Parts: sequence; C-alpha cells; structure tokens
Amino acid sequence: MTWHELQPVAVFLVTFVASAFSGMAGGGGGFIVNPFLIALGLTPQQTVATAKFVSFGLTGGSILAFRERMLQNKRFSLFIIVLSAVIGIIASLLLRKVDNKSLQLLMGIITLAMVPFMLKKARGLKSTKVNQISKVLGAISLAFILFLQGILSGGIGSLVSAIFIVFFGTTALEANILKRKASLVLNVVIVVSLLGSGLINYKFGFFGMAGGLLGGYVGSRIAIKNGDEFAKYALLVFMVVSGVWLVVTA
Repeated sequence: MTWHELQPVAVFLVTFVASAFSGMAGGGGGFIVNPFLIALGLTPQQTVATAKFVSFGLTGGSILAFRERMLQNKRFSLFIIVLSAVIGIIASLLLRKVDNKSLQLLMGIITLAMVPFMLKKARGLKSTKVNQISKVLGAISLAFILFLQGILSGGIGSLVSAIFIVFFGTTALEANILKRKASLVLNVVIVVSLLGSGLINYKFGFFGMAGGLLGGYVGSRIAIKNGDEFAKYALLVFMVVSGVWLVVTA
C-alpha cells in the first residue's frame, strides 16, 4: 500500500494516541492532531474545520466514560451549554477573519501564566467554594477562551479545564466533564456552520473521529481510575507542553 492509501489509518492512530492523552488530562490533544493534519497537506482552515469534526469522537468517548459521574449541578451545566452555544455562533462567523497567529501566541502565554495558579496543593483535588467575584471573572475568562478555542486550530483545551478549577473551584475530574460538554456544544455549532464549505476533509474526519472515540474513552477511564490527583498533574503537564507549543509555533 502507498503512503497516500495509509494516511487515513495514520490519522486514526495519531488521533487515538492524542485523544487518550487528552482524555487523561482534560484537553491538549489538538497540539498533536492539528500539526499532523497540516503535515498531510491540509491548509490551516481545513485543519481547523476537520479537527472540529474529529473532536466529536473524543468528546463522545470521554462523555461515555464519565456517564456515571455526571455533575449534579444541573444549573451550572446548563449555563455552560448555553454559553458554549452562543460563543460557537460568534466563533463560526469570525472563523475566517481572525489573525490566528497573534491569538495563538496570546493563548500560549496565558496557558503558561495559569500554571502557577494550578500548583496550589489542594487545587483540583477537591471541590471548593468560591465567591461571586471569582465566578464572574471565571465566566468572562471562559467565554474568551471558548471563543479562541473555536477559531484556533487547537492546543488550548487544557486551559478551559484550568479555568473551571481555578475560578469555579471544581476538581480536576469535574473540570474534565464540564470541558467535554462545552466542547461538544461549541464544535457542533461550528461544524454545522461549515457544512458545505468544502473545508472539512471527511475521509480524515471519520477516521479521526473513530480514533478519538476510542482514545477518549480509554484516556478518560484511566483518569477516573487514578483519581483527581492524577488528572490534575496530567492537566499540568499538558498545559506546559501546549503553552510552549503555542508560543514556539506562533
């Protein structure tokens, strides 16, 4: 078989590995998948669109793994879903008009700047009460980061999880669940807006979705088995790697 014929299989394998890591850490798989798609010849815009399509597999696998640990705070979950839908609509309208390189550098700097806040010993290991100011700042930060996640090619998903931990006082595993819900709604809105645009490579997309489904499930089950401490430090590792990657490649 030629390399061209093996490319979809390679997409499946790379996405499986990236999604397994992302499932453990609560984000960050995009910095593996997206450069690989570009290396296969996709343009940056095709990469963004195809990666959003692929992400349905990762999100679905993670949510399936977490199905028995869904959050009890239905109002907060509903807020996240509505916010993600609104941001998804805005991001889909501006996706082709934004200077991604400048935003990518900004996101890398923000991701690395958040690392010290995550190092507090108890943070992410147990749910903590936060004041109203923290929640407001968290909502503003989350809206901004979700917008950038919607228009950038990837690598910043771990920052969404960090915001849930730092500003909303969730555990690392709770942050992982919330991040998956937000990403699902955000990417559904964006992908629907891109249908018929010619930007989504469906051959790579479906193979990547299958790899993401399996990898997301495996990674999330590993995170659940090892608990919040494992999930927290897996997230920290991915934040450092993602932040450096975003800055270097900007």
